[in-house]
This record gives sequence, structure tokens and C-alpha cells, in this order.
Amino acid sequence: LSLKCILASAIFASLLLGIALGFWLDTEPYRAIDERRMNDDSVVYSFINPLLDYEQNIQTPLRSEMKSLENSIDDLIQDAIADERIINASVYYRDLNNGPWLSLHDDLVYTPASLLKVPLMMSFFKQAETNPAILQQSVTYSSELDAPKHDLGHATSTITLGSTYTVLELIELMMVYSDNVATLLLLDVIDPETKEKVYRDLALPFPDLINHNKSYITAREYSSFFRILYNSTYLSPEYSEQALEILSKSEFALGIEAGVSPRTTVSHKFGVSTNTERIKQLHDCGIVYPEQASPYSLCIMTAGEDFYKMASVIRDVTMLIDGTVNKEWGGF
Repeated sequence: LSLKCILASAIFASLLLGIALGFWLDTEPYRAIDERRMNDDSVVYSFINPLLDYEQNIQTPLRSEMKSLENSIDDLIQDAIADERIINASVYYRDLNNGPWLSLHDDLVYTPASLLKVPLMMSFFKQAETNPAILQQSVTYSSELDAPKHDLGHATSTITLGSTYTVLELIELMMVYSDNVATLLLLDVIDPETKEKVYRDLALPFPDLINHNKSYITAREYSSFFRILYNSTYLSPEYSEQALEILSKSEFALGIEAGVSPRTTVSHKFGVSTNTERIKQLHDCGIVYPEQASPYSLCIMTAGEDFYKMASVIRDVTMLIDGTVNKEWGGF
């Protein structure tokens, strides 16, 4: 054989080997991010990892374990639908330290309900960056408000009529207990332009203030709030850290928290709603901080007829993801 034929055969064999190895190791690509993060030993954060810069142009293969996890989650969802625990569900997962992600049933939209309390909190902290006094402003609960009722055994409010609270105290009550009276009081205080600016800045759909039960946001879209807090790309590091610390005190323990080990910290927010067709929705979204593996963002949105059955599905999906992330081989 001529030298050209030998070289051509070698190149062809190398290409075949590369394709075969690529198919064996990984089945689909995901886009990784070349990140440059804050490296300041003088400041220690528990909940955030500030992102200074990034270049989103590096293609990395998706590990076979990720594809396997995606299939397992979808199987769990389909089984839950067959068992009538839910009508549908969407799941968004993302390793927050430059890792893989997955998004299941991202074409489904949901009503955010109490999840909107997170951008409301962010609006106050954004305003506080230029006017810190806003957080210490006094607000008196002077006349009784007709706040929406919770459907998961939570009290409608922990606020006492006639008492005075600071804005920061109301924020903590709103996030930790999902207190609806605190939310209504805060809505009277916040600058409307600042609240709307959060959505505009993050290029997210603004809430329908007329039809509160309108479904318009996906699990992936909503997860943006938590990723932005973790990366501290919108709020200052101090306020991003404070926001996630408050969210780590959430009293809701039926969803994501029920699916992780007792020592795992979770900064999250849940939301419930019932639309005009009496279809119920339950969502739980936030950041999970495993003891060994990288923190990850997780948002699970569900629709069904029973809140507790939906909560059990959120728990089961979390257990599946957290168990995979925390495998002895170190996760993805």
C-alpha cells in the first residue's frame, strides 16, 4: 500500500475510534461555562459563590450518569401519573459549580403562587443597596387584611394585629412561614418600579396581577432566581448571602427537605395554588447544599388533585437526585 493509503486508513480508524468512544462515554452534549469566581479569603460565605465573569462557549459531553438520571426521573414521574399521585410534573436540576444540568418537561408552565415571594424579597434587597434604611422601616399591622389561606396545614399568618414590625422582620416572616399578611404589608411598602425592574433585569415574565392563578412560568425559568442569588450576579454578595440564609430557615419540610439527609441545608421556597378548574399545583424550588458534593439548584413543579400526594412526588424525585449526587464516586 502507498504511504497516502496508509495515512488515510489510520486517520479513518482514529475517527471511528473517537466516535465510538464518544458514544460509549457520553450520549448528548451539555454546555459548560468557563467561570471565574471570587477568591477572597477574607470573606467567607456559607450560601453563595460569587461569579465575577464567565464565558459560555465550551462544549463538554454529558456524562452517561446524567442521561441515566434523567431517564430515571422521567420513569418516576410517569409512574406517579399512572398512580394518580400527580397530573404532570417538571424538574430542573443544575450543578451550581460549573456542572451539568437537566430539564424535564420544560414545555409545561405553572402558576408560581408563593414562589413570587422570592423576587419580592430580592426587590427589597436591591432597594437596600442604595437605601439600607428601607430594611429597618417600621410597618404597623393596623387593620385586618384578608390574606389567602394556605392549603397545607400552614397558618395563614403569624402576625399580631396592632403590632409593629420592621421590613426585614416582615421579609423573614414571609419567607420562613410563607406569611401572607406579611406579604400584603410588604407589597404596600415596596417601590413598584423596583419590583418590576427585577423581572425586567432578569428577562423573566412579569406576574399577571389580574389573574393570580394564571400559569406562565417554567421550572427552568424560575430557577434563575436561585442561580442568580448563588452567583451573586444581581444583588451584592452580602444581600445574596442574607437572602439564601433566610430561605434556609423555611418551615416547609414536605418536599425537597424530605428527600435529603437531615444534615443537608436547603434554601428553598414552596408555592401552592388552585385554578378555576380546581386543579391544584404544588412547587418546591431552591438550592441544596450536600455535605460532600457541589451545591445544586433544584426546582420541581407539579399539578394534581392532592397536595400531599404531590409533595410525596417532590420528595421522591429529590431522593433520586440527591442519592445520585452523593454517590461515593463524587457525583457528576
